[in-house]
Amino acid sequence: MHQYVHKTPIIVLFLLLFSLDSRAERLELEESPSLKKMIQQKFEDIKELRLHQHRWERSVRGFRREHNFSVSLGVDSGTWLGQFPNSSSSVNYLSTQYQLRGRYSFHIPVWKRVGYFLGTSFGRSIVETSGTPGFESPGVSYLPGVSGGLVWNISPGLRVSVGSDLNLVRLQDFYHEDDSILTTGRRVSQKVLLDLFMTISTAISIEYEWYDLSLAGTNEAELRRSGESLAIGWLTHLI
Repeated sequence: MHQYVHKTPIIVLFLLLFSLDSRAERLELEESPSLKKMIQQKFEDIKELRLHQHRWERSVRGFRREHNFSVSLGVDSGTWLGQFPNSSSSVNYLSTQYQLRGRYSFHIPVWKRVGYFLGTSFGRSIVETSGTPGFESPGVSYLPGVSGGLVWNISPGLRVSVGSDLNLVRLQDFYHEDDSILTTGRRVSQKVLLDLFMTISTAISIEYEWYDLSLAGTNEAELRRSGESLAIGWLTHLI
C-alpha cells in the first residue's frame, strides 16, 4: 500500500513533464516560419492538383479498361468493280451505302494511358444508292469478325484508337444487266476512332475507315469494292 502511494507522485510528475514538453514542441513548430510556409505550400499543391484533375480520374485511373459496346450509323462511299461472265460490260458503280454497325472491344492497358484492344464488329447495309443507271441496291451483311488495335486515353473524357477489322461478307442479289449473283467474301479495313465521353460511362463515338472488299461468286463472277466510310454512334463503357 505504501509502495503505491510513493509511486503516485512520480507518475503524476512524469505526465506533467511529458505534456509540457509536447506543448513546447507544438508551439515551436507553430512559430517556425519555414515550417508554416512548407505546410501552406503543400495545401496549395493539393488544391492545384484537384483543380486540374479531371472529375472522373479517380474512377478511370488513367485507362478505361475492359468492356466497351457501341452501335453506330455509317455512310460508306465506294466503287463496285468486277466482271460477270454472262454480261457484255464490266461492273463499275460508284455508290453510297448507309449501314448499321455494332462493335464490342476489350481494352487492356500496357503503359500508363496507352494500351491495346481486341474485339469483334458486325453490320448490315440499310440502303445503297448510285447515280449510275441500272444499279439496284444489293443486301450486304458484314458478319461478326475480328478487330484489334492500339488505344490512347488522352484524358478520362477523350480516347483515340487506331486499328483494323477483318469480316466475312454476305452479298445477296447483286444485279448487273440481266445477271445476278449471291456470293460471299471478305472485308479488310483500317480505321481511326475518337470517343468523346459525355458521362463517366457513355460516349459519342466517331469512326473513320478505309477498306477493301473482295468477293468471288459461284458462277465465276468477280466483284470488288473499295472506299471510305464515316460513322457516328453511341458507346457504353462498363466501368
